[in-house]
Amino acid sequence: GSQRVDVGGRKLTLLARGDGGPTVVVEPGLGLPGAGSTEWAGVCDELAKTTRVVRYDRAGLGSSDPPPAGTRTSRDAARDLHA
Repeated sequence: GSQRVDVGGRKLTLLARGDGGPTVVVEPGLGLPGAGSTEWAGVCDELAKTTRVVRYDRAGLGSSDPPPAGTRTSRDAARDLHA
């Protein structure tokens, strides 16, 4: 199931399945949430048979907490993902 993880005082929602490596991160585009996405469910089911796969909601999407005030950059999103 999905879980909420702390990324420096805010929480992002992620869904991790499978075991092994490398971990595959699925991040839908167009500002769509990832953890609850049904569009990627079939792909993730197949990937989870052989490795760990993670879908997550970027800050402000789905059930993740909103981002800090101000302009967000792709570097900010990458830092959240790393955390």
